[in-house]
Amino acid sequence: MSTAEHITHFTVQYGNLGANEVQKLRLFPNSLTGSAFSWYITLRPTSVQSWREMEDHFHAQFYRTEPMVFVADLAKMCQFLDESVEKFVSRFKIARYKCLTMLSENEFTKMALGGLHFEVRKRFAGQKFTDLGQLVAQATSYELLLREEEDLKSSSLGIYYKPPAPTIMGSRAPKVADFADYEDCDEDYEISITEIISGKPYVCKALAQMAEQSGSAPAKTFRDRDAKNKYTYDTTKAELVFDHVGRTVG
Repeated sequence: MSTAEHITHFTVQYGNLGANEVQKLRLFPNSLTGSAFSWYITLRPTSVQSWREMEDHFHAQFYRTEPMVFVADLAKMCQFLDESVEKFVSRFKIARYKCLTMLSENEFTKMALGGLHFEVRKRFAGQKFTDLGQLVAQATSYELLLREEEDLKSSSLGIYYKPPAPTIMGSRAPKVADFADYEDCDEDYEISITEIISGKPYVCKALAQMAEQSGSAPAKTFRDRDAKNKYTYDTTKAELVFDHVGRTVG
């Protein structure tokens, strides 16, 4: 609030007392707060003799010249990179109040829409809004969807490889993943590769076939429990098998 607005508001608030300069001088401190009140109490008792002198002292102490805002300035306003639609429109409104050129609400809304991010402008291009409030409501909803979409993209690294194409009885060779497709990708991918080499087969003594006491067939207890699952090796020695494979490969 400017100094002129403060004095006008004070005069209107006290109504009929506004015509009495003595009463205005006595009541004026009641309208001051913060630094303005601190300034008032530091005045010398005899430094102000009339209401006119009080106005002059008040303007000289707190009057600040605010820069003029033109229509061209409003048209150049743009939404900051990390600024929400709501905050940008609030900043646009403050600047609009300083503009002395009278335009319709529709014209101001068009200028505000032109200052939003490209994705939002593209979404609402050609759409008419009755006022800035409607623009904020719809643009904010779309902004939240864009933010959610961006979060989903950043939370997933995508597919690491291409699955091989299905083959029918050797009609064609399986399709090998082409990692050249990922050379131009900006994201870093971690790819594990295993090489299969030929050589002498390894024998692990822990992989002994389980059989009944007679040694003629696998244990019936496993076969009878589930006909589909037949355990032909001693599963209690899985750790031994794992250790053997680790030592062999290493």
